[in-house]
Amino acid sequence: MLEHLPDILTVKDLQAVLSIGRSKAYSILHSGDLQYITIGRQIRIPKKYLLDYLQRKSYNAIVKGGTDYTEGCANVS
Repeated sequence: MLEHLPDILTVKDLQAVLSIGRSKAYSILHSGDLQYITIGRQIRIPKKYLLDYLQRKSYNAIVKGGTDYTEGCANVS
């Protein structure tokens, strides 16, 4: 699913992958839900962290009885 992405993503990459705006991307990062690393003042997101985040969100949606966005989808990893 995300094979075309580099191993290390920028915030702009995150925005594109999740189809979200800049404010929402930073909100997710600063909430602690999605881990990231900093290099100087630059934020970088290892692809593994993004995959972990997506799997946790899918699991939470299923457990909490929310919409199962994974139905009919291939494994994220």
